[in-house]
Amino acid sequence: MKITSWNIQHGEVYSTGEEIDRTAEIKRCLTALDCDVLLLQEVDHFNARSFSEEQTKVFAEMIGAPFWVFAPTVWRIDDQWHDWPLGQDVAFPELVTAKTSTDQPSYGISIISKVPIVKWSRKELHKASFGWWLGWTVNGVTKKSWVKDHARNAVAAYFEDGTVLINTHLSWEPFFRRLQLIELKMWANKIARDKSLRVFIVGDLNIPSGWIKGVNSWRWRSTTHQLTFPAWKPDQQIDHFLTRSGDGLMLHPTVVSKISDHLPITLSI
Repeated sequence: MKITSWNIQHGEVYSTGEEIDRTAEIKRCLTALDCDVLLLQEVDHFNARSFSEEQTKVFAEMIGAPFWVFAPTVWRIDDQWHDWPLGQDVAFPELVTAKTSTDQPSYGISIISKVPIVKWSRKELHKASFGWWLGWTVNGVTKKSWVKDHARNAVAAYFEDGTVLINTHLSWEPFFRRLQLIELKMWANKIARDKSLRVFIVGDLNIPSGWIKGVNSWRWRSTTHQLTFPAWKPDQQIDHFLTRSGDGLMLHPTVVSKISDHLPITLSI
């Protein structure tokens, strides 16, 4: 199974002095990645800034994947972002699929698969209660500003062969990012109590290379080493695949893209 994790930054285009056909560039990258399962972070759902695309469905159609799920972290109402509600209002489903849809503008994470999936599950993570410095990039130049964080979650896909892929996008705030990772590992450990399952934690952990000890633990280790950020001159790995048992993984070369400030990272298991 060939798996790609990619923070697509809602399909933002980065180019200097050249015109980029955004849709064509996304298609080119997905063709080059040629993956069976695509785990996305920073995904838009009917937001004006990304041309009101249902991005999970669009990416799924581009790679010919019939199985997909979008897990919203925030909703956009009256030009304001709101954390995904704890209540089960029908207008705010916890998971959006081909069978459970909504046209409410939102933003979150996705799993897209050509391989049949048995079930999905979702995990809420602690939200950072105070802000932190966040980098914003314009024309290839990154500047930082103090920003309050939004809700965070994780979504798991269970495959027929016993593989479980957990996709997430953690906070940029160091303390709560660490708390979220602990919560995530505890959830993954609970899933892994079923010895027939092989569990992986995948996604944008927002933990830079110099803090790698904060990613690894006695049960979980980052098994890939590839610089992923910023895309135009990567000097940090903040996107990871974590495993419990040291399963043999084959890292594939990345695909350079004009989409997003992250490079995708791809492995075969």
